[in-house]
Amino acid sequence: MISLAEEVTITPFNDEFDTWIPIWINSSHGLRALPTIDKAIGIMYQKQMEKGKFSFNVAENPKIAVPVIASLLHGSVSKSILDFGYLENLHMYFNVHRLLLLYAQRFPEFISDIRDRYHKFITDKDHRENLIVLEFYELFHLHTVAIDVQEGSWNDMLWPFLNEIIRLLVTRTKKVNFRKHKKSGGFEDEILEDVLSTGLPTKTTGLIKMFAMTCWFVKYICWRKGRSILMLAKCRDIFNCLPSREMYAEYRKADDAVREIKSWEDFFNFIGVIVP
Repeated sequence: MISLAEEVTITPFNDEFDTWIPIWINSSHGLRALPTIDKAIGIMYQKQMEKGKFSFNVAENPKIAVPVIASLLHGSVSKSILDFGYLENLHMYFNVHRLLLLYAQRFPEFISDIRDRYHKFITDKDHRENLIVLEFYELFHLHTVAIDVQEGSWNDMLWPFLNEIIRLLVTRTKKVNFRKHKKSGGFEDEILEDVLSTGLPTKTTGLIKMFAMTCWFVKYICWRKGRSILMLAKCRDIFNCLPSREMYAEYRKADDAVREIKSWEDFFNFIGVIVP
């Protein structure tokens, strides 16, 4: 994560750290910590955007929290890939995702900024194809508040992002223009056949595994399944924003499975999409 201060802080267990670790115990605890949370978000935005000594106030400009929270969410998944299923990364993702819900409840501007980004991603092909990989992943993590009502299946939600990750693979390995979206969703047949027939490109395996692990986090933590933002926030608070033992176990299994992805069939089976 991003350092908040030059000095190193000592935990009660005499461990040193210089990063901000958001711990959300319940709504009462979180609301008392709002000034600290807002300050931390402002400092991280300053560092992330390299704005020198300028100070930023989240209450005055809630939109600055969007890239910070998205970056923290993606950072938890990236560390998960590097740390071989270290459970603290799952815990961190839960807590940062609770901050996403918090800002969505506090600031209409925060939600509108995310929904504008998402709408542009879905409707503007040129914009979508010019996104860098990091921006693509960060938008995926923000899906919880990207649309007002989350209806339809996991496949319906996933296809725009799945199309895009396949386009990235094609452009990286074959240097071709990938015309992909059909109105009904899914790939154009000739492109799909070309991609799948060649096997999983070795030099893009890391990209595929990152997307697969991101799908797991988004599906089991971010996807609201018809629940309101308020309802999901209350569910998090009931359990002190901690993953259940079952989710810890599923996370470990998912981490092992991602590392064993060696084919397109492995990939599609893991993300829960019928193998084309």
